[in-house]
Amino acid sequence: MTIDLSNPQDVVAEVFDPDESVRKDFQNAVAADAVAFAEAFAPAYKIFSGFQKECEGGVQRALVGAFMHGVLDDCLTSVKLLLSGKLGASGNLARQAVEGICMALLTASPQTLRFKDQECDYWKLVVDEDERAEGNRAPYQVVANEARLGLSTGAAAQLKQNIDSHHAHSHAGRLAIALRMDLARGGKIYFGGHFDAEKLDGYHAELRQRAAICKWAVEVMLELSNMVRNLPKDASDKVTVDGHNSYRQR
Repeated sequence: MTIDLSNPQDVVAEVFDPDESVRKDFQNAVAADAVAFAEAFAPAYKIFSGFQKECEGGVQRALVGAFMHGVLDDCLTSVKLLLSGKLGASGNLARQAVEGICMALLTASPQTLRFKDQECDYWKLVVDEDERAEGNRAPYQVVANEARLGLSTGAAAQLKQNIDSHHAHSHAGRLAIALRMDLARGGKIYFGGHFDAEKLDGYHAELRQRAAICKWAVEVMLELSNMVRNLPKDASDKVTVDGHNSYRQR
């Protein structure tokens, strides 16, 4: 069926199209990697189910839980986008997932962190919507505070390197053009998602990376569990933070 995107009815049909043929091509080509992702995501979700309960009882706690919820949600949605042929959007969400890991680490810190020439409680910056708590800054802040956060040497750099690998997904440019077309000579340019056999190695690598993010999430939640348990609780002034019931600390 030919779609005419100058026709509003066809545009509506396109935006609601489930892209079944594209997803089938991916299913046939990357099934093993999809299973490997599922085997990494499932234990991460299982751990998160208990972790989010530990994050109840205070705004700082709730923010940590909310960021880790976002990590898993972004990672899962990123894979769904990838398997719908939307590689650029998938990469954007993967980067956001790793930024969420960085923000969870910063938010859970029981001590102040160093931002240039100031000592700050990061979670309070998040509550105040301070520009220093913007997600794109988090990887650099984790690198700068690696020792205070108790991270092993090189861990912060690895997180930042992962984010940097998706930098080009976030901007118009040659990569963005390439992601919308078949790479073979005379390749077709697409609106919406598509499967391109010439990008198969890239698809495999991207799926393996999403599985790695899930494994990082497990390590972070296990590491942060004790830290979160020791954060102060305050059962007064109940509020909601990113959909999570929590309590405002005085």
